[in-house]
Amino acid sequence: MAYIMRKGKSENSSDRVFIDLFLILLRIGAGYSFFVSVFNYFMGFNSFNVLCNFVFFLFFLSMLILYGKKPHKAIELTTILFLNYFVTPVMWIHSSGTSGGVQYLFFLIVLVNSVFIVGKIKVFLLVTYIALIQLLVAIEHFNPYLLLKPGEKNREYFNSSLNLVITLILISYAIFMFVNMYNREHEKIKKMSETDHLTGIYNRKKILEILKNADSAEGRFIAIIDIDDFKTINDTLGHRSGDMLLREMVNSILKLLDMKNDSIGRFGGDEFLILFGSTDVGKTEFQLKLIEENLFKKHSINISYGLAEIKNGKSLNVSIHEADMRMYDMKQKNKTNRLGEKNDN
Repeated sequence: MAYIMRKGKSENSSDRVFIDLFLILLRIGAGYSFFVSVFNYFMGFNSFNVLCNFVFFLFFLSMLILYGKKPHKAIELTTILFLNYFVTPVMWIHSSGTSGGVQYLFFLIVLVNSVFIVGKIKVFLLVTYIALIQLLVAIEHFNPYLLLKPGEKNREYFNSSLNLVITLILISYAIFMFVNMYNREHEKIKKMSETDHLTGIYNRKKILEILKNADSAEGRFIAIIDIDDFKTINDTLGHRSGDMLLREMVNSILKLLDMKNDSIGRFGGDEFLILFGSTDVGKTEFQLKLIEENLFKKHSINISYGLAEIKNGKSLNVSIHEADMRMYDMKQKNKTNRLGEKNDN
């Protein structure tokens, strides 16, 4: 796409922003032309004025429908060319040129060209557009009565004022929509930076941030969970199966947690860290036992875990280390037990 802001075929965050902006442009075009067409009709303006605005409305509406179904560069360029070389001269004619309120619209069209077009074609379109405006001004100068009929000064003044008001409203609407869109994209990017791409839960950085900000005045508990012999699963079944197992495991754990109060994040590899909302150690140990039994029953996997308390005045690193060491001790015991069972058989 040489002339459009978006690059490449895959849609990313910047593509989504561009598409949303272009949809706003099409909505503004359709809304503006429809309102002006209806208003001019009831105000008794000439039929050419009404007809032109209605044609603009049909064009923008059709582009909006097509672009909403499937964004395509041909629709984008067609819209820009339509604005530059059809809307401009027609609006100039039925809005009385420099005596009307069409200048505000031309400012918006220049802005649209600057925002939505990149590369050498942007320079070409802007230069030719400015040349078109100069040509229209020259035509009006040498034919002063071609566009503005005598005795219509009051009507054209009213029309000019109306166009200014509508333009300001549309600019305000566009700014409002852009701010909302920016906030949505900002939240989306923020969420992506906090989420583990494989499992969909918090990543290491975010879960540690949650731990640091946790209210632990009464003492809360963290647990580190690790899959036993996960390397063997990857080596025998492949990493794709291992990744699938991690996702299924996380989904099972989430069903057993109180997500209003508990938090879970991928701590690294096949290790997961849970921050429990409960301050009751017995309840927390019961939750971990349920998780262990559920994972073995549903996925035939064994896990090891370590539990530690976090509270004000105690180093978070110390609590994480305690949980990690207890998880490691459980892992060693599980390994010893499995070897003993194997030797007995």
